[in-house]
Amino acid sequence: MQSDVAPFINPADNRTMVPLRIITDALGAGVRFDNATRTVYIIHNNREFSLVIDKPLPGDMGTPVIVNNRTLVPARYVSEILGAIVRWDSVNRAVYIYQ
Repeated sequence: MQSDVAPFINPADNRTMVPLRIITDALGAGVRFDNATRTVYIIHNNREFSLVIDKPLPGDMGTPVIVNNRTLVPARYVSEILGAIVRWDSVNRAVYIYQ
C-alpha cells in the first residue's frame, strides 16, 4: 500500500512506525480521531481500541505520533490488536502482516 508519509523505524524504541490508515484499511477496521484529546479510536469487529498521540503504549510497544498531519503507529502493536500476525524480515528490513 502507498502513503504520502513513509514508514520509518523509530530509533528511540526500534519500532517500525506506519501510517495508521494503511493498517486499518487493510485489516478492515474503522478509525475516528478526537482532536481535543488527541485520541485515536480504532473500531474492529464490534470492539473499540484507543491510542493517545505521544502516550507510550503498554508493554514498551512504542508511541503513536503525528507526522505531516498523519497518525503513525507501531506496526506490530496495532496489527496484533486487530488479530493479524506480524513478521519482521531483518534481512530486507520489511514488515509482513498476515490476516
